[in-house]
Amino acid sequence: MLYSLSFLIDEWKMRAGFEPARIDATITRHDAFDIDAYVERLVNDWYVKLLQEGDLKYLDPEDITDLITVSAPDKGVATLTLPEGVFHIVEIMDSKWERPARIVTPASRDGRLQESVFSRGGSASPVGVFHNNTTVKLYSYEPGTTPQLERVLAVRHVPGEYRLSPLALSLITPSFLNS
Repeated sequence: MLYSLSFLIDEWKMRAGFEPARIDATITRHDAFDIDAYVERLVNDWYVKLLQEGDLKYLDPEDITDLITVSAPDKGVATLTLPEGVFHIVEIMDSKWERPARIVTPASRDGRLQESVFSRGGSASPVGVFHNNTTVKLYSYEPGTTPQLERVLAVRHVPGEYRLSPLALSLITPSFLNS
């Protein structure tokens, strides 16, 4: 679900006990602490930390298939160039595959196995190696085939957008606000 910054600020203030504010009075102070600016910083720090370290059940992956570019396969390996802000690749599916690609890192055992033509993935067991949040190498194409991606789901950060599962709101606790 896509949330606005103003909604998240209000949610944080409510959970910290700063709201509801009285609507029948107006007070203007020029020497007061700007609570909205403070909470905005908390929201942004919390969101980036959630993107980096959080469980995927708290995040809302989006379909970025139309935002990527795909190179023609070279020796069975195609390269996806990702848009900015990608933190996690959740799923990659091609119409030629029997199942979605298994997403691994270059340093993992499965990532290192892709370096050899004898141990790399194929259409029955495709593998995507996620490099530095910018590219994914797909080890799965037969010679002469062209990638036909059906779906690429990712978790990414676009400034001003907050894509979260409603379950993530339960992570906003008063103890977190006071830390």
